[in-house]
Amino acid sequence: PDDCPDCVASPLGTRVTVVEQGQASYFYVASSLDAAVAASFSPRSVSIRRLKADASGFAPGFVALSVLPKHLVSYSIEYVHSF
Repeated sequence: PDDCPDCVASPLGTRVTVVEQGQASYFYVASSLDAAVAASFSPRSVSIRRLKADASGFAPGFVALSVLPKHLVSYSIEYVHSF
C-alpha cells in the first residue's frame, strides 16, 4: 500500500531502539531500502514513531527522512547499528 503508517520493517533489514519516556514509548527506526521495497509500501530510511496508548499501532504525524527515490539504487543504505 502507498500509505501504511504502521509499516516500519524492511525485508532488507531494520534496527529499532525503543525508548520509554514518561507514559509513552518511542521507536527509533532505521531501515535499509531499495527501489523495490520503497515502492511496495511506505517505509522511511530513518523515523521516530510513538506507540498509541492502546498499542493498536503508531500515532500519526511522525518525523522521518528517506533517500530520494531516484537515488535509492546508487545510494542504498544498509544499517548495521541502531542509534
